[in-house]
Amino acid sequence: MAEDHLALDRDHERGISLAFDPDGPLSADLVLGRDRDRRNNPIYLWAEHPDFPVSGSDMVQVGERVIDHISLSVQREFEGFTFHSITGFQDIAVTTITDDTDSFLYSTYLSDYGMPMSPGEFSDPDEDWGIVYEGERVFSQEFRLNSPEGAPVEWVAGLSYFRSRYDMDRTQESNYSPSLNGHYDTTITSQTLAVFGDISAPVSDRLTFSAGLRAARDRQTFDTTYVSNGAPGTVPGHRQSGSFEDDYVTGRVAVDWRWNDEWMSYASISRGYASGGFERYSLNAYMGLDTPPFRPSTSWAYELGTKAELLDGRLSLSGALFYNDVADGQLTAFDAATMSFAFDNQDYRSYGAELEFRAELTPHVALRGGVGWTRTRLVDVPNGVTTGAMNGNRVPNMPELTASLGLDLRYPLGRGEAIASLDGRCCRSQRRSEQPPFPFGSGNAFNLGGAERVKAVHEGNADVDFGGLAVRVT
Repeated sequence: MAEDHLALDRDHERGISLAFDPDGPLSADLVLGRDRDRRNNPIYLWAEHPDFPVSGSDMVQVGERVIDHISLSVQREFEGFTFHSITGFQDIAVTTITDDTDSFLYSTYLSDYGMPMSPGEFSDPDEDWGIVYEGERVFSQEFRLNSPEGAPVEWVAGLSYFRSRYDMDRTQESNYSPSLNGHYDTTITSQTLAVFGDISAPVSDRLTFSAGLRAARDRQTFDTTYVSNGAPGTVPGHRQSGSFEDDYVTGRVAVDWRWNDEWMSYASISRGYASGGFERYSLNAYMGLDTPPFRPSTSWAYELGTKAELLDGRLSLSGALFYNDVADGQLTAFDAATMSFAFDNQDYRSYGAELEFRAELTPHVALRGGVGWTRTRLVDVPNGVTTGAMNGNRVPNMPELTASLGLDLRYPLGRGEAIASLDGRCCRSQRRSEQPPFPFGSGNAFNLGGAERVKAVHEGNADVDFGGLAVRVT
């Protein structure tokens, strides 16, 4: 039985940038890079264990993500505007090998439900495991027109296209739950076409008004095939195909007041939207049932803030107060009876404050950091929900306190520079959070690009994570 503490995460980022910048109005930048992240974090931890974060896994768990990316930016200046084209492509591959029944967590959990079991009964590495291969290819294209530099009224208008194809091959075997058995082959294709515009105009020498609007259409197709391994409680197989599409408009309005050349304050109101669609795990397939899509989420966000550029720009400070009103927020629910996850739409509110800074210690060294405080609560929860959601409960997986600290090192190399960054993060949560080694962003579950480190956190404990060393040469 493996009882090691959390393994150190390892990040490696390499990239190269080529620039074409003649004296004429045309310029171009080509950026190629690879990001590799490998870690051995367990999928579950028992947060109340006296030696937390000790693991009761019976195998070395693996989470590896490799991202290859390329982007091309072309800019052409004309007399009354600037044309800009941005093309991007990402190829993302993720491999995870998991022990699905941590011995400390499951023995305690079953004992609490009147089924006493020792940790040793979950120590067979040939039982309760999962192997998942995920891949995503993302293409994006944006064309936009900008006002010329220095224009009294600044504006931008453009057209964007996004396409993603996500594929997952997942095999699981378990003696504990039917939902943790069988083979899944899943494909999700997503497309978004949008037009957008933004304008910023001075009202007086100190007051500026800005507004933006974006209209978009989303379409997603979903196809999954499940084949049972013969475990009790599972159907021999199941196939589901479906699609989801929606049209929506988002926007923002803001005003800012410049007190002097160094300080400014602002207020903004924005309308947000998170796409609906299908979750990638096909949680009902083992029962022979289709998994319904989750609904889109909409929000109103209100923010007041202040920014400052001091010491000739060597010190940047910012602070903000915010309030968010979210309808049909896309959340993850946990079923203690089956130890399985499900997606759920619930309304919630959040409010808080943020402070950030960046200080150039030398021409080559910069220190940056920030702290944040957020309070959340579920509201308007319907009667009879099966996920356990209740009015007034905090929103899961949203830490109350956060802090970050980073160091940037820059060294000139000919016409380019070498950049190294080291980042550390800390959060304090009031709700236990159990997440897999690579928890992908909520909402667009098909998007693998936004992985964050999240570990199980006991109420009142702090999770400190130092890592994220990235080196890039341009």
